[in-house]
Amino acid sequence: MTPLPPRVTTYANVPSLESEEMTNNFVIIDQQPIVLEGIRLHILQIFPKAKFLYLGSSVSEAIKTVGKGKVKCVVIDPNLASETSEASAISKARIFGAPIFVMSQQNSGVAVSQAFSAGATGFFPKSASLYELRGGLSTVISGGVYISPQIAMDLTTSQRVAIRLSERERTALVLYTSGLTMDQVAISMSIASSTANEYIHRARTKFRAAGKSARTKVDLRRIAVEEGLLINA
Repeated sequence: MTPLPPRVTTYANVPSLESEEMTNNFVIIDQQPIVLEGIRLHILQIFPKAKFLYLGSSVSEAIKTVGKGKVKCVVIDPNLASETSEASAISKARIFGAPIFVMSQQNSGVAVSQAFSAGATGFFPKSASLYELRGGLSTVISGGVYISPQIAMDLTTSQRVAIRLSERERTALVLYTSGLTMDQVAISMSIASSTANEYIHRARTKFRAAGKSARTKVDLRRIAVEEGLLINA
């Protein structure tokens, strides 16, 4: 089971915004302009006097633009083309010295765990409501840690444990469940088809040991998505 970070708060138990200074400096980072504008408008409904020091798609650019400006909160979707990984984007954003509130479409236990390990203090799905956003921002700005209630429920009630695959098993699984045939997996990995098949067989064995049905390719793809290895596009 993916462990929850300490001091998790949900919107049912958050500090009142009335006690907060209503003029706050925000940095918002997302590679989709329409999403940036949507988040900006949502924040203005919560903090009418909010100031936006940066609205854009690059953590590095945000750092150059903001400089030493005092930042109240960084709101970021770390899935950025300009970064090598989501964890890297979050880690770089720590330079602002402000709470980092992740808004993402990738809400698996793996994604949440990696975000908090990299320095996030809040995690929120983009599909959640304005009311939940209010609770989340209030919590992290007040120094707490926040996970969307639905994600928290999923993590605490899930019976799955992290399934450890070797690097080669994981690579073969991702290629195979992405639509490649076993022969194509073998070619991509520069190995024999029998070896590729063995990697998939080992992955199936580990999944079954964890109580997951992995008889078909569809089953394997579902598990890969659940484990955060594959995006369910």
